[in-house]
Amino acid sequence: MTSANEIRENPGYQLWVVTNAWQRSVRRVLQPLGLTHVQFAVLASVARLCHAADVVTQAEVCRWGSLDANMASDVVRSLESRGLLVRLDHPTDRRAHRLELTEAGQELFATARAAILPVKEAFFAPLGADGKQLAAMLEKLAKAADAEGR
Repeated sequence: MTSANEIRENPGYQLWVVTNAWQRSVRRVLQPLGLTHVQFAVLASVARLCHAADVVTQAEVCRWGSLDANMASDVVRSLESRGLLVRLDHPTDRRAHRLELTEAGQELFATARAAILPVKEAFFAPLGADGKQLAAMLEKLAKAADAEGR
């Protein structure tokens, strides 16, 4: 039988607990804006990538945001139907579409980002300077998982 201490010392369990708490915190601020966390992630990915490149594809958004392609496709369709982003012809690849935020999408992203920032700061405040170390460790795990196809 597993003891309570063994469960608390399990990094997978702790990651699950913290992820759920983080999701709840983000949901509280995004829900009144009519956004889910994954919709915000797609808006953020498109916004960030558009600053770095002239053409942003859905595949690039998936890679940058670590999103499942099918889920991202559904989210892009949903955001497009709400007038928050548009899919345009790709200049060189007839199979791909480039994504751009509409003015309404840019405004909603800016509002959502501003709402999430204090939540993020409060959520991670207990870590103090250790927050950077946690981010580095999580990035290391993410890269290892990605390399193994998880």
